[in-house]
This record gives sequence, C-alpha cells and structure tokens, in this order.
Amino acid sequence: MEMNGINRSTEDVFNHHMDAFLRKDLKDLATDFNEKSIFITSTGEKRIGVDAISDAYSQIFQSLEQGSAFDLKQVNIEDDIVFLEWTLKSPSININDGVDTFVIRDGSIHAQTVRYSMMQEAVAGQPQSSPDSHSIS
Repeated sequence: MEMNGINRSTEDVFNHHMDAFLRKDLKDLATDFNEKSIFITSTGEKRIGVDAISDAYSQIFQSLEQGSAFDLKQVNIEDDIVFLEWTLKSPSININDGVDTFVIRDGSIHAQTVRYSMMQEAVAGQPQSSPDSHSIS
C-alpha cells in the first residue's frame, strides 16, 4: 500500500486516518490530506489544504482531555464516501451525536464535514446542555 498514492482504497485511507486520530499523531494524520482537501464544520468554518486542516486537528487534540473515550457508533463506506456517527465522553463533556462525512479519492481525503453538539458535565455528574453547539475545528 502506497502512503500518499492512488493505490490506497477508501477503506485504507479511512482506517489510517482513524488510527492516527486515536493516537493523536498529527504528522501521520496529515498524510491523509492534500493541498486541495477541504474541512467544513457545521458552523460554516472552512479549512483548505494540509496546513490549515492540520491546524484544526491540532486544536482538536489540545481540547481532548486525559481519560477521553471516543466511540465509533456506525461507519458506512460506499465507493469514495465514508459516513460515521460517533460519541465522545470526557471528564468534563459528552458528545452523543457526532457525525463526520469523508470523500476519499485518489488515495487521500478530498473533503471532510464535521458536526456535533457538546454537553458539559454538571457538578452532580449529569449532562447539562451547553448554550452553544460546537463543531470540531
């Protein structure tokens, strides 16, 4: 399997991306994108290119607390499209409705969309709605 070449299948690229994400390995994760890749959030934020997308992931990694648990609930792969639903539980937040979509072509991620709502943990340990919905960015 060629790391940045067109020989990587949609599933190969997605699996590599998830592995790098779970290890919080920004350098390895960046190899899945190219200079024309686009990253769009539900707030309308748009990042284009490896450096801009890497910056977004750097912010994500900085926000993940020790003890955070990421769980893939559903992954659907059809041709060059990946749709996934996920949750995240950390000491201070819960995300129960994360959704990402990837378009993967020619061995790299051409587009990724991200959407989720964040719930902050209340003092008593019960989730409390945050006044704002946030997108991973």
